[in-house]
Amino acid sequence: MSLGFMKRGLALSILFLLVFSLVFVASVEGDTDVDKVNNAYSCLADRVVDSCSAIPADARAFALLTVDDCKEEIIADKIVSGTDEYWSNSDGQSLKLTAQSILALSSAGVDTEASEKWLLNQNKSPNVIDWFLEIDSGVAPGETVSCTVEYGTTTALVTINEDKTLSFQSGGGLCLSLTASPFTNYFLRISNTQQCLDAEYTISCDSSFLTTFLFKKQGSNTLQVSKETHAESAGGFTTEKIKSLCFQKNQQCDYEGSLWAATVLNYMHYDVSAYMPYLIVMAEDYPEYMPDSFLYSLTSYQEFRTNLLSLQNQQNGYWRAQGTIFEKFYDTAVAGLGLRGETQGVDDAKRYLLDQAQNEDGCWGSTLDTGFLLFAFWENFVYSGTDVQTCTSNTDCATGFICDAELGVCVDEGIVDDNLSCDSLGYYCMSSIGCTGNLLDDYKCAYPLSCCDAPPVVETCEDLGGQICVAGKTCAGTVDNSASDVDFGESCCIGGSCVDPTPKEDSCTDFNGICDTSCDTGYTEDSSYYCPFNDKCCIKKQSSGGSYWWIWILLILIVFVVLGIVFRDRLKILWVRISSRGAGSSSPGGRPPFPPRSPPAGMPPMRGGPRTMAPPQQMRPPMRKPAPRGSGDVDDVLRKLKEMGK
Repeated sequence: MSLGFMKRGLALSILFLLVFSLVFVASVEGDTDVDKVNNAYSCLADRVVDSCSAIPADARAFALLTVDDCKEEIIADKIVSGTDEYWSNSDGQSLKLTAQSILALSSAGVDTEASEKWLLNQNKSPNVIDWFLEIDSGVAPGETVSCTVEYGTTTALVTINEDKTLSFQSGGGLCLSLTASPFTNYFLRISNTQQCLDAEYTISCDSSFLTTFLFKKQGSNTLQVSKETHAESAGGFTTEKIKSLCFQKNQQCDYEGSLWAATVLNYMHYDVSAYMPYLIVMAEDYPEYMPDSFLYSLTSYQEFRTNLLSLQNQQNGYWRAQGTIFEKFYDTAVAGLGLRGETQGVDDAKRYLLDQAQNEDGCWGSTLDTGFLLFAFWENFVYSGTDVQTCTSNTDCATGFICDAELGVCVDEGIVDDNLSCDSLGYYCMSSIGCTGNLLDDYKCAYPLSCCDAPPVVETCEDLGGQICVAGKTCAGTVDNSASDVDFGESCCIGGSCVDPTPKEDSCTDFNGICDTSCDTGYTEDSSYYCPFNDKCCIKKQSSGGSYWWIWILLILIVFVVLGIVFRDRLKILWVRISSRGAGSSSPGGRPPFPPRSPPAGMPPMRGGPRTMAPPQQMRPPMRKPAPRGSGDVDDVLRKLKEMGK
């Protein structure tokens, strides 16, 4: 074998290994977040193309909201009966599916007014709420305040005592009575008859006063205060009228349907305040629907936000409702809708979805799960098939496109202007009830938010009902860092107290486990490790595949190639020696082809084999040994390996 052939072989081997290494490094770096979201859109588009009729009806709505498909199938599913237009499922008329279809079709520019009217007509008065009238006034010591309460043909005379309790100077008629324990005589109870619930109450006092309604679920002692409060000076009048409705199906209040119907209609600028008492008091009875997400988007009450964040899996960032009837992907999407426009909780959920939970095809779970998640977390993402143009400024984009700084991709200028017009014009996207200024119906926000001309009210930790935990303390409750007075290293602790960190146990997460209410496919429960909230420790099952042994072999081969280059002179001598030994016993210094046989018995043993002398003309000149290399050879090898590792 010639020396030139050896050099060419070594060079080709090195080139092949380097190219292979570069490909491997590129694959290890993985896709960017933009690529991953685009892959999810591509996967969803592949699932629904030419097959919208085969996927569930609710999945079609989210397919239309994300990849702009299934519109014709949704329209074809609509039931038209006279002036009524609605959608149904296997259980009959569906409030939830009708609300979702209205949202999807209206976003696609389809007229849904008839369906909206049908939805609004599906209402009734719930019979599960107790109502109370509060009359309050600043009573001077030793004094009382006299008031009148008129409804129908009845006038009740009421006295506000120094201790804020109430008493009748005359009876309260058919509809009014003093409250019993534990709110003894502090409010006037409204009789739970339709006549009393529909009545209008007019109040007047001989001193400055205020009035409002309070309500609670029957059988509960937790009072809720109506958002509407009216105040008047002495001799003035206030009017209070109970507004309490639910969306019904078969003459029964449908809680999940009411959540979806109220949220969609509120987004379309209908007044849904009458539905809030029912949705609020019944939330504890339906935790499987994650009502705190809907209620926070409808009211902006921090209580619901805190409850929603407390349901998030703190290790992975996804949500799973208590007693859920759905999968965690669906529940996570519901939570994402409630936290639109926020980062706390949302960023962790996105990291989990993109880094841990995404399938190889780009989807998550079912077609419904994928469409719902994309709508909840990446509604404004502009899907571009397999061609994504990344950017850092508008100059990187083609004509008609601008750079979305958050996503780092070029998006259609018209789409961005349409979806982000409220924020881009300096206004604020928030819940309509949380708007302290004027709602701007002409400007659009991402569902389910509305455009307001006043900024959101930023509350302190105390306003949120919490306490600040200083650095070095941990919160035995729910952490909410949206408070305005939380400094670096501190946290706002709600529903708990600030405590010293507990000694660390053998945590599930320290052993690459996942804490969850149940273990997914591919994981097995290991009770020897600790998880908070009584969750199970799920350890990933060992797989026979997926090993990286071949990477180590590749690296070892690269090392051998480098060593071969450095010590090529010595290797050439070794090769010549090996080749010459294979020529037979006539080779200089060669061994006989067979081992020497033992001498016959009685003969002294031979000390060595017979010596063979080559003729003088075949004698080779002695080869000059290469100069021995010093320790610098090792240094050169180490230096080259170090440079390759950079």
